[in-house]
Amino acid sequence: MARSHETITQLAASPEAVWKAITDAEEIARWFAPEVRVEPGPGGSIYFSWGPEAQGKMLIETWEPNQRLRVTENNIIIEYFIEAKDGLTTLRLVHSGFGDGTEWDGEYEGTKTGWPVFFRILKHNLEQHPGEPVRQISITLPVDASPDEQWARLLGGQVDHLTAGAHYSLDLPLGDHLEGTIDHTDRRHVLAAVVQNWNRALLTVFCERAKEQGLLTVNLAVYGPTIARADEIEARWRQALKELFVCTPSS
Repeated sequence: MARSHETITQLAASPEAVWKAITDAEEIARWFAPEVRVEPGPGGSIYFSWGPEAQGKMLIETWEPNQRLRVTENNIIIEYFIEAKDGLTTLRLVHSGFGDGTEWDGEYEGTKTGWPVFFRILKHNLEQHPGEPVRQISITLPVDASPDEQWARLLGGQVDHLTAGAHYSLDLPLGDHLEGTIDHTDRRHVLAAVVQNWNRALLTVFCERAKEQGLLTVNLAVYGPTIARADEIEARWRQALKELFVCTPSS
């Protein structure tokens, strides 16, 4: 038996803009992985990487511009469906091919939780910063902590009581004060938050377990003047995270 899950979002953007966002390497890098390479068309491929700890390459099976994209890796299938209606564009993703055994549970739950957050980043890019330059700061580290422990150490309970739409004020142990609006959270392992005091940047946090070890991903999409600070922010955050967590060799 195989399992699947579905993610849907509505976007105030044209089908052409949405298609480009999921098929053009530079556009994918605006919302998904910081390193992307695309060989377009049927028989082509999409490579993505957040670093040595998380990377992959999917083969393109179906390429129907502005309508449908289907990519595969072994038994895993990801299909995007694009439909325009009433001035909005609906993007639907179906992720399938997960086995029914417990060894698949981590990947199934991780992707089921992760796709809605990536779609939040996509929506933020297309609706709040269309056409603006963006820099993705993405740090993925294998760590010595469970997802619950990662969440507690990094966020310190400061946003646990908040839901989508709420205002937050957050002092990170990475040396920065952030303020803005909660965009999405499960109040345990996943956070997406608009950073108003950094030109409406978007912070996302994933606290996961992969291959019997903790895996922490902190991503920050920055725009406008904040881009000039991106290298400094990334270097400082990476060092602070390594001090906050004991990083373990990835397997």
